[in-house]
Amino acid sequence: MVWVMTRGEEDSSGPPSVIPSLFQAAAHDDESVARMVALLDYQDALPSARRLHDWAIEAAAVQPGDHVVDLGSGTGTMSLQLASLVVPVASAEVGQVIGVEPNPHLRPWR
Repeated sequence: MVWVMTRGEEDSSGPPSVIPSLFQAAAHDDESVARMVALLDYQDALPSARRLHDWAIEAAAVQPGDHVVDLGSGTGTMSLQLASLVVPVASAEVGQVIGVEPNPHLRPWR
């Protein structure tokens, strides 16, 4: 995933550290992985990312009872959102979300 911030979307709180050093796909140590997770969480909260997630969910017409695969699920933010749609609390429908993340260091964070 590529992080792009456009004018007007800057957040005064900013990412937790300097951006280029945060995302290290090959990170193995806990500190580097924690920084990468912080960046991914920050990125997921940006308005542009939220709009993209909402559009993708709407375009896929995700419904209760669906079975969904989230490829490149990262820390699972989108998987959790999808799970709330396919297995709503007040529904008898039984759906399933499978998050597939190739980076083993991101998997245990959620």
